[in-house]
Amino acid sequence: MSKKWLVLLAALLTGQAVFTDLAAADRKTLYMRQKKQETVCLQNLQNLYNYLNLYAKNNQGAYPAGNNFAGLKKLFALGIAPTNFYCEDYRGKKTKKLADLNETTNPYLYFGNFDRKLIESSPKVVLICSKPASRHHLALLGDGSIVDIGEKLPKIKIKSAYDIVEALNTLYKYPSGVLNTLRNKARLMDKQSAGK
Repeated sequence: MSKKWLVLLAALLTGQAVFTDLAAADRKTLYMRQKKQETVCLQNLQNLYNYLNLYAKNNQGAYPAGNNFAGLKKLFALGIAPTNFYCEDYRGKKTKKLADLNETTNPYLYFGNFDRKLIESSPKVVLICSKPASRHHLALLGDGSIVDIGEKLPKIKIKSAYDIVEALNTLYKYPSGVLNTLRNKARLMDKQSAGK
């Protein structure tokens, strides 16, 4: 090989090595951003859980009535911060302002009207989960644990509240009465989302 070709080959290999290093750095940065955001979402869900339990303590064991934002907005009377309703990975309209929070800007589905007796009998019942339009699908369960549905069931596609209930049922095998209640709530949520 001539000297020109060797120089050209060396330059190409050096360029490829630099490009590979940059691509790896970009992947690491993206991964770190996703992990940071997931940590914020986990903290938000834990705060929501604490406020739900405070609400139940003040209301004879009953969690807020109403599904989705209609139920969750009752937590504002207890002092919850609007930043707990902010998720960077929610693909819908986002806000950190209390005045702008509504069903559209709230990134969570809330399964309302439960009480502590039901939670004690089915501790893995879903209370709150990320809306289907989120990049991750975290679910806050009655016992305070948080599950990442996408991590546990990577092949399942989440397009609706009903899909979330079915995925969680795959994981936890809800009793038939609880499952029927969750399915009915999910159908209602999906109709509301579709504007029906």
